[in-house]
Amino acid sequence: MNIKIFALLLTIIIFSSCQKKEDNFLEDMASLDKSYMDTLLVIRDVNNSNRKESIEKFIVVWNDFKKQYYNSNREDPQWKADFDSLQDILIRSHYYISSGEDESAGYSILHDIKYVLSDLRKRNNVNWFFDNLNSIYKIAYRVGELSKIYAGSNTMLTPEEEEKLIVVYYLLDAAVKTTISEFDKSNIHLLHLSQQQLGTLKHNIETIDDLVKSIGNDLFSKKYSNLSNTSENILNIYFNSLQIIRG
Repeated sequence: MNIKIFALLLTIIIFSSCQKKEDNFLEDMASLDKSYMDTLLVIRDVNNSNRKESIEKFIVVWNDFKKQYYNSNREDPQWKADFDSLQDILIRSHYYISSGEDESAGYSILHDIKYVLSDLRKRNNVNWFFDNLNSIYKIAYRVGELSKIYAGSNTMLTPEEEEKLIVVYYLLDAAVKTTISEFDKSNIHLLHLSQQQLGTLKHNIETIDDLVKSIGNDLFSKKYSNLSNTSENILNIYFNSLQIIRG
């Protein structure tokens, strides 16, 4: 066989092998996300008696994922640290939930997992729909927390307080626009959703966009009394979106 042809075939084989490994990783990451979403939704429901069982089921899924991919990326110096950090988060969350000592704390801690995974993916240039959705959640939550301070309709804000709210609003608006523009460009296909599910998700994001516009209108009209409720509506749509993805 011609040496050049052999070298070309070898290159193609190596590239195909690397591509397959990457595809497998992304598929497994999507499965991990769906399992995490299911756990988050179960533990969020204080009346669900399967909270302990749910997080322990996710631990099994996570342990399998970690075993397979912990040593898979030597180019990212933060890779293993993120895996270790996520493991620590999961241990602490499991303790509070399984012991019954503070299930609310366990639920709050569990939220940190999505941010660790998001940082890991962004560092490695993975465009991920769930990360965009989580950015909306994180910033909308921040808007809600700030708005509770300024709940009174007649509250006069200092310039610094007003600027803080406006900055967070712009961050939220940017997060929603990114989610919309990257909807079809992200790895959302790996979630294996039906056309109906995809359509409902798009509708949810568009509804959030409308709510964010109303936040902007209220802010620039110096009407702060509705901000908390509007932010809460966005968070509820976020969780509804997780339920759609979970199926």
